[in-house]
Amino acid sequence: MIHHLPLRPHSVQRGRYAVTVESESGRALVAHAITTAMRDQGVTAAGLAAATGIPLTTLRDRLAGRSPFLLAELERIGEVLGSRPSTWFD
Repeated sequence: MIHHLPLRPHSVQRGRYAVTVESESGRALVAHAITTAMRDQGVTAAGLAAATGIPLTTLRDRLAGRSPFLLAELERIGEVLGSRPSTWFD
């Protein structure tokens, strides 16, 4: 089953755009999928932060659902965990 998440584009540095999951339930779904993949791969939050370049405090906020993941962050996390973000929601 594919979950459709409400995405909202917003501007970031130098006029580039990023996409975030805006709803609280969507953020929780994304965070759960990532923590499950982390557990399955034996990756810690500190290890994931170091490997992706996402500051640890930012990653922890995102995993706790306090702030949304950017699409670029999800792509980097997928690279580290060896999976595409779209497969986390099947």
